Formats: sequence, structure tokens, C-alpha cells
Amino acid sequence: MRAIRAALSQNRANQTDRPDQGAARKSIVRRPPAPRALTGMFDPSKIGQRQNASARVVAWARDLLPDTVKAAIRAVPDTVLINAREVQCGDPNCSPVDVAIAIVFKNGRRAMCGIPMGMSEVRQEDVALCINEIHDELLACHADIPWTETRPRPRLTQQGDRALEAIARAITENVVNLDARDVAGVCTMAIELLEQLEDDAARSLAPPPFQARPPPPSLDPSTKLLAAAQRDDVNAIKACISEGLDPSYGNSLGQTALHIAAMWGNANALDALIAAGANVNAQNQLSAASPLHITASSIKAAPGRLACAARLLEAGADARLLDQDGDAPYEKVLGGDDFARELRALLQTAFERASR
Repeated sequence: MRAIRAALSQNRANQTDRPDQGAARKSIVRRPPAPRALTGMFDPSKIGQRQNASARVVAWARDLLPDTVKAAIRAVPDTVLINAREVQCGDPNCSPVDVAIAIVFKNGRRAMCGIPMGMSEVRQEDVALCINEIHDELLACHADIPWTETRPRPRLTQQGDRALEAIARAITENVVNLDARDVAGVCTMAIELLEQLEDDAARSLAPPPFQARPPPPSLDPSTKLLAAAQRDDVNAIKACISEGLDPSYGNSLGQTALHIAAMWGNANALDALIAAGANVNAQNQLSAASPLHITASSIKAAPGRLACAARLLEAGADARLLDQDGDAPYEKVLGGDDFARELRALLQTAFERASR
């Protein structure tokens, strides 16, 4: 994701005659995510706690902004909009959730940083590290001058250069007339999409499985089940079940292996988990999403997700379950292409039948 951001920044710098005055960024060493205790499933009372934690992170971020930016905010309060939100990670081997902090300026510029832990776990020193990491970028955004990250631009083919130019042009054309709040939301969601695409590309460039190092000894044995679901590895799933692992095991955010399989459109893994008795209506703690919600809202391979939705419904998944936004699974389907329409119709029909 940083490689893409650096390239977009470079593209913008190439289109202006003003010199790049951004200073070298400081090297930041993050503390690892705090250990998480396994909790139950979704608890509505935690929504308010998460909102309070978000407000606390935003307040810390505002206090830690560079002095020139804080002075501008004192003069004109809406000069800067700060947004902090939890971003779910689909890889069971990474932190289940990150906190993304977006700082959007009235001139349309923005800077972002992330903290690899849940909102309620973030401490003031974590926010300080995060803001310090983008200190020079914040100054450049405030002054509306070009800024480029201090890492080399990735070497692209001509086709890659053309794609990057098209992306940068599309972003500029579509957000230039939005207000700051919409810019923050669009950028945050676009970055989630780009990060998932970057992760997919990184996995395709990774060494073959037989060259991969084994998981660390401290890895929770039950996490192997979620990792197997992500790989669509039926044999590994069966091995985990034979070892006595609960097929409905959920991580600290209630994400089960069935959620992971549904997210990635891994129908084989999903079938194996259903056959082992996995709870098809488990709701996670992040958004009260069931596996049906997850496969509906995911941007992974379309055919696999459609197959997962059909098999979940056949196994008794409740199409009427609502997430914390009050949405049924069919309301979470993204896009308007043929696949999206087919998936939405499947889930909406199941919703209507179950409601009779």
C-alpha cells in the first residue's frame, strides 16, 4: 500500500513546478499488537465503547499534530478533519484489526497512518508514533506542497505506468469536488481496497508453500484452522478437526474459519467446515457480521463467493440476520455488475422467503 501511495505522490509531484520541500522521515519502530483475550460473540454494549475509544484516539491525534497545523485549526476549526476507524484484516496471521487514522485538509490533501491493534487497545504513545511517522507529510499537506515518501518508487512496466496514471487521474477527478468528510471516507475505503489487492499480489509473488517457514511455536493452535480456511486447504482443515479443534472457533473479534472461507470465496474449505458442524450463523464482534454478510461484502473472487453464499443458505444460514448497521446480507452486496446482481438476488430471495 505504501508503494502505491508513494507512486501516487510522485505522480502528483511530477505535475507541478514547485520544489519538493518534504524532509526525510524518521525511522519508527512499532510495538507489536497487544495480546488479546478470547471473548464471546458480538456484544451490542461494546459499540459505545468502540465509539468512545475512537473519539479518544482522534483527540490524541489532534493534540499531537505539528504546531503549525494546530495553529491553523485554532484559527479555523474545520481546516482539518481527523477520522479514526477500525479496519478488518482478512489474513488470520496478521493483527485481526488495525486502526487507520486519516487526516484530511481543507485543501483536499490528506495523510494516513495505521496502528496494528484494536481501537480500545491504542495508547497515546501508539498515536504519537503514528503521527510522527507522517509528520513531514502533514507539513507538506498543510502547506499544499509536493511530498514524496523516502523510499524508492517501484519499477513499473509501461503498462504499469499507464495504469498508475489512470488511477491517479480517476482519484483526482472524483474527489476534487467532495467535502472533507466524504474525501476521508472515500480515501479510507479506497485504501482498504488497494491494500487487499496489494496483499493478493504479494501472495502470488511469494515462494511456493514448501519453501515457507513454519508458523512460530507461540501461534495459537486454533489459528491454524483460520489459516487453512484462507488457503482453501481441506486436508489441513480436516487435520485440525481431527486434533480436536472447534470448527466454530473464533479469534478475538469472533472471526471464525467460516467467516474467512466466505470472505475469500473458498467453497471447498467452507464445505469442509459445514460438514464438521461449524456455526453458519456466527456473528463477529467487529460488525456483528455473519459469514453471509462477509461473503456479500467481500471483494474477493466473485464465483467462489456466490457458491459460498448458496452453500451457506443450503446449510441453514439465516438470511434475516442483521449486522450492527441494521443491514441484512443482501444489503451488503457491492457493485452493479452481473455477479453482484445475481448474488444480491439470491440473498434477497432467501431473506424474503424466511420473512414470510
